[in-house]
Amino acid sequence: MFSYKAFRDLFERHRCFERFLLTVMEQEWIKKERHDIRMVTNDAKTNYQIFRSDFPDLEMQIPQYHIASYLGITPIQLSRIRADLTKTKSAKTS
Repeated sequence: MFSYKAFRDLFERHRCFERFLLTVMEQEWIKKERHDIRMVTNDAKTNYQIFRSDFPDLEMQIPQYHIASYLGITPIQLSRIRADLTKTKSAKTS
C-alpha cells in the first residue's frame, strides 16, 4: 500500500510529478466542464444518445436509475426516451 505520506514525499522530491498531476487535473477539469455544458445545452434524449455512444457497454451493467441520475432526469423520463428511441428505430427498419 502507498501511504499518503509517501505520496507527498514523492511530490516533494520530484517536482515533475507535481507538474504531471496538475496537467492531469486540468485535463479532467476541462472534460468535466464540457460535460456540464453539454448536459445543460442538450435535451435529455440527446444526452442519453451521447451517453450510449460514449459508454456503449455500460448501459447493461448498471441500473437504469443510475443512468437517469447521471443524465439529471427521472427513471420514468428515461424509460419514455428509451421507448421512443426503440419505436423510432423499428419504424425506420420497417
